[in-house]
Amino acid sequence: MTQRFEPSLELSLSDLGKVMNDPIVREIIKGCSLDSSPADCIKGPLLDRVIEMFAPAPASQPLLTMEKWVETGDPSADSCRPCALPVTLQWYAEELEKNGLSDLSAQIKDIGLTADPLTLAREMDRVKATVEPGLRSRLLDFDQAIQVNVD
Repeated sequence: MTQRFEPSLELSLSDLGKVMNDPIVREIIKGCSLDSSPADCIKGPLLDRVIEMFAPAPASQPLLTMEKWVETGDPSADSCRPCALPVTLQWYAEELEKNGLSDLSAQIKDIGLTADPLTLAREMDRVKATVEPGLRSRLLDFDQAIQVNVD
């Protein structure tokens, strides 16, 4: 039997006020169907948003550029940094597509098919430098996920 993790947070009345004034929460509530029960509305996106707003952030690891990360990898280590690049590239491509940057997504996919790992890592760093800050932050999240989990 699989157990599901049920997060718990204690919120003050002031915190609840922040929740109710959050524009994302308002959109989620507006999207709740009149047919759904309050429990159905609370689970899922609304609960995820409240946790995102108040859960303590995990401690971050130092983040290198993808180029520097690939360059400094230990070839004798059990992990393979260049081997992780295609996964990260796929995440980048999907996120670029979701943000309406189909041309950039196709361009980076094409480079990934032919480039050596260091060139691909440089291109991923270049893409981050050209996109708007919110998307750049998301791409940096992908970098950090790979860097923390592959080493």
